[in-house]
Amino acid sequence: MAAAYDYLHIGKAEDVSNPKDQKVYRFFEILPGFLTWATLILIVILSFKSPAFIAIFIILFDTYWLFKTIYLSFHMNASFRKMRANLKINWLKKLDELPTIDYRLSSIVHWRDVYHLIILPVAKEGVEVVGLTLAGLVRSDYPKTKMIVVLAQEERARDQAESVKEFAQREYGNKFFKFLVTRHPADIPGELAGKGANATWAIKQAVTEVIDQLDIPYKHVIVSNLDIDTVIPSQYFAILTYKYLTARDSLRSSFQPVPLYVNNIWEAPPPALWIRPKPWSGSDCRRRASVARAEPPSALPRERRP
Repeated sequence: MAAAYDYLHIGKAEDVSNPKDQKVYRFFEILPGFLTWATLILIVILSFKSPAFIAIFIILFDTYWLFKTIYLSFHMNASFRKMRANLKINWLKKLDELPTIDYRLSSIVHWRDVYHLIILPVAKEGVEVVGLTLAGLVRSDYPKTKMIVVLAQEERARDQAESVKEFAQREYGNKFFKFLVTRHPADIPGELAGKGANATWAIKQAVTEVIDQLDIPYKHVIVSNLDIDTVIPSQYFAILTYKYLTARDSLRSSFQPVPLYVNNIWEAPPPALWIRPKPWSGSDCRRRASVARAEPPSALPRERRP
């Protein structure tokens, strides 16, 4: 148990207690950067000593990336077309038409038995960001009586958190089945502070205060851990429920939407448009196009602010 705990709480080499393991961990930390710099430096040095070899290497390297780019482009295009096709589907209607016999979980007799526990970790974001996200949840086609929303705040951002909490409870406190605001304590011993720790704390609070209190079966709850700037499409939770009910192993499946960074593209200032996140590989985007792991590609996008 102690070894498993140490493994799950390692973020850098200094966190490894065993000196020998620490050196091994540090070696693999250095390796990617070392190989990158070694490649760049050796290309310059060897270009004077073996120019023909370096010329062939660069040509082969460029050819590799050319074919890889073409390969990724095909996958990106296929994923985009599949995503657009699924946007036209009425997923609530598909849920109504889905025979109960096709449900992979016998304890669920109707899709309306499924609750969504929606975790929204907040750090220093203001009401303008939080408000857009909560408004997107309200516009969802999925019944709000089956949505448990948790605004997960951080203790270390207490000053700004109070105004956000008051705004959220006043404007959206009665829009969902349950609406909670949690406060993740700062400086918990042995914890790596961040979104994951905040979300874990929020889930535990929701389980204690809502799910266990109301005797809601855990199998009937889908947990969504969203970024606070996420604006979901109206049918997002409908397709998520559909995939959960039909996945080959629902309780061991992970679900990943396709983020799009175009939600407010026309209102964003130019610098926000110039700085883009690193694009995924085509195979990764193809995988993300399926909201359920190991299921045929089929998803709705998750829109985000750039």
